[in-house]
Amino acid sequence: MSLSIRPGWCGGAPRAAPPPPGPRHALRNTRYAIHYPDGTTDRRFITTVDDYLATLGGPFQIRLPNAPLLPGRIEKLIEANPPP
Repeated sequence: MSLSIRPGWCGGAPRAAPPPPGPRHALRNTRYAIHYPDGTTDRRFITTVDDYLATLGGPFQIRLPNAPLLPGRIEKLIEANPPP
């Protein structure tokens, strides 16, 4: 999915592209789910920085900047949202 919000660009309105056919991926903090067209869902928690980065870069196709503080911020996110 692609989402862009830029002030002054197209009136600053959010723009989103629909996901491709097939499974839909959802990530909320450390909760990751894959929703399949047949109605089944696989759920898991992301518990490592490497797994989080791989998930963002893989299924979500998010290109992340080379930011030295990013791994530490993701680590804090993981610590604040542990599995039950």
